[in-house]
Amino acid sequence: MAKTKKPTKTRLIKVIQDRVDEKIQATKAIVDHQIQIIDKRQEAVKNPSKIFRYKADNGQEYGLNLRQKLFCELYLELEGNGTQAAIEAGYNVTNVRGETNRNLAKSIATENLSKPAIFGFINVLLTREGFNSENVDKQHLFLVN
Repeated sequence: MAKTKKPTKTRLIKVIQDRVDEKIQATKAIVDHQIQIIDKRQEAVKNPSKIFRYKADNGQEYGLNLRQKLFCELYLELEGNGTQAAIEAGYNVTNVRGETNRNLAKSIATENLSKPAIFGFINVLLTREGFNSENVDKQHLFLVN
């Protein structure tokens, strides 16, 4: 039987330090992202009438307020969880005791997703990321062959 080398104390410390550094970097990225969301939410609250304009895939121009725009971005980021997107976008979904009313958040998300301007912007964001009929068909063909 061949002898395996015992890791040295220095080597173990290096491995542990590398893992700690990776965790720190991942945590920093998460915190930075959360700060960006908070900044966007605060901007939406400060400027409720500010309109973001975009051109939809059908060629029509639409306008969204900043909270609606943030809802769209969070909806995709949260993998289609409209309830959580409404909460994180800063919609007022608290009851009189200050607790989050998830049913109200769900209603707001449903209402938002039924609006052509919001649905259209979500489609624009999906298209930007390559999630359109043409690319999906190509991916299916690749997987089948």
